[in-house]
Amino acid sequence: NWMDDADKSDFGFNFTYGVDLYVHRPWITSLDIDWGTLGNTGLFRLRTTTGVVFWGLETYVGYEYLDIGRTQTNSLLGGVRVWF
Repeated sequence: NWMDDADKSDFGFNFTYGVDLYVHRPWITSLDIDWGTLGNTGLFRLRTTTGVVFWGLETYVGYEYLDIGRTQTNSLLGGVRVWF
């Protein structure tokens, strides 16, 4: 992990675990978990998405939870991913 902003820069160590489940063509569900540190602070991130893949291009929606020290955020997300 690495963070760089105007006030402070910091880095840490991280494990990433992930799985992609092809439920039924063309649907895919993905889950990623990050667990580590950022400086002296713990970091945890959970991200899950569900999408549709056509011709190697996935359109997805999902949810992300981020916990860094005493700060927790929840986010809805959407995007496009290229599979090759």
